[in-house]
Amino acid sequence: MLFKIKELKSEILSDPVEELTSRPDLAVERISGWCLQILDILEKIEMVLLGEEVVGENIGLKLEEECDLCKGQGKITHPDWLEYWDIYMSKKKEIEKNRPNLRWTEIDNAVKAELEKIGVTEPLDEPEEIVCPVCNGKGDVLTAHGKTLLYVLKKHWDEI
Repeated sequence: MLFKIKELKSEILSDPVEELTSRPDLAVERISGWCLQILDILEKIEMVLLGEEVVGENIGLKLEEECDLCKGQGKITHPDWLEYWDIYMSKKKEIEKNRPNLRWTEIDNAVKAELEKIGVTEPLDEPEEIVCPVCNGKGDVLTAHGKTLLYVLKKHWDEI
């Protein structure tokens, strides 16, 4: 792709201005052709960035994938809250098994009372959800191809 851009730039710069100014029909034809080539290159770049298959060049690389940790949500339950909810659910199942006639609020109060006895309380000083540390809240991460493309773009950005 970078080669095509440089090739087009060279072609545009090498065309003699006097030939184009003396023949308007040729100028219109050449400029139209260049514009179509530029649009084609931009479209292919956009398709690559979107991770879609570029049929003509058979690129077809997946550049991003869903984050495994947050499953695309961009946030996760704080580890302290995960620990609390695991203990809570374990006690809840135990109480529901031993006292099946309790209503939901009674079960919740009984669970909290049991947790308090063993010194487990809600970690209220922490938010229940935090930004995913793997994807930084984006919900997806770069694949190896995406990382390679990003590296190449950063490396050659001033040439584009």
